[in-house]
Amino acid sequence: MFKSSILKRNAVPPLFWVLAFCLLIELCFHIPLFCPVNLTLFIPSVALYTASLSIVLVGASVILAGAYLFKKHQTTVNPMHPERSSALVQTGVYRFTRNPMYLGMLLIILAYLLLRFSFVGLVLPIVFVFLMTHMQIKPEEEMLAKLFGDTYLQYLQRVRRWL
Repeated sequence: MFKSSILKRNAVPPLFWVLAFCLLIELCFHIPLFCPVNLTLFIPSVALYTASLSIVLVGASVILAGAYLFKKHQTTVNPMHPERSSALVQTGVYRFTRNPMYLGMLLIILAYLLLRFSFVGLVLPIVFVFLMTHMQIKPEEEMLAKLFGDTYLQYLQRVRRWL
């Protein structure tokens, strides 16, 4: 069985990152130095909340679709142990993105940013993508390449990492 030393060293569950980034967005919204903007001054609050809720629902649906397919193919959903993967899922949402669960998390962060907008907060989704790509996704890809070989490498060529 393979062990990912990179994942062990950076063992922070992805859900923690979502919560941490939403907290950072909240902090940016309340610190005047970070240029918070109450978007309800420009966009009716009903529209703003509807848009945000819609984005959250899309994000949650993408996460659930990815998790459902992992369960259906009887492979691990636990991102901290990619070495336990027993199947390479390439159907459903995995035809469009290799990381639907992380994409869904990004959408949730973007939805929260829409509600608690600040100009400095705009960099936080970019930082989230960078951290997830380098601390979680790349080590997972390394492990999956070892587990599934050429089949996974062909999948990498066909399907983008994020979208």
